[in-house]
Amino acid sequence: MGPTLEEIQQKVTELQAALDAEQQQVKDLLEQKNGTIETLNANIIALQETVAEGGTPEQRQAILDSLSTLKTDLEETVSPAPALEENANASQQGPEGPGAENPQ
Repeated sequence: MGPTLEEIQQKVTELQAALDAEQQQVKDLLEQKNGTIETLNANIIALQETVAEGGTPEQRQAILDSLSTLKTDLEETVSPAPALEENANASQQGPEGPGAENPQ
């Protein structure tokens, strides 16, 4: 005989707890990433302001160009992952997802 409904429900509860823990880890990592990006952007702005105060115009432009490249690289590296966030939101909505109308 197969598992009882209580055993299946227990497995579902355990799976939900594991999923919730994973979603929290993803949320925490996204928040950490956003904090890192804010810090790096603040550092870039501070360096741009500092550059405006010294060196020759060519030296300042070279440094500003490097900072601009760095910022572009940062933005491309850590661009938002909307699919990841959409999947996390969808999984929190419960069993209404695809196939819920025709349970097997």
